[in-house]
Amino acid sequence: MNLKIREFRDMMGLTQKEFAREIKKSIGTVQSWEGGVSYPNAEAICVMCEFFGVDPNTLLGWYDEHPEDATHGLSKDESILLSDYRECTPSRKSKAAEAVRDQRDLSKEHAAASPQREAGAA
Repeated sequence: MNLKIREFRDMMGLTQKEFAREIKKSIGTVQSWEGGVSYPNAEAICVMCEFFGVDPNTLLGWYDEHPEDATHGLSKDESILLSDYRECTPSRKSKAAEAVRDQRDLSKEHAAASPQREAGAA
């Protein structure tokens, strides 16, 4: 198991003591988890996942690349767009999705009009 507790705690700028207080555990327990001496139980994992905003697989380090983050077969621009989208708040994601649908619809309209323009020019 490759626990990511310290990594997420560091990203939040918390000391072990501050983090322990936040999740209502002793500093010794947090030190033990981070040192690989012991492992958190299911309840503690759930608490930490909620606190960090991650899923258990990510917290436990069960894979390096999350399947939802996989961008296989996407162009560089598509990968960047997807990555940026995933960093948005839910309301911004909704607005971004709406903008993309609008652009898709405009593209379809333009594509449908293009053969008609070419036929009129001939």
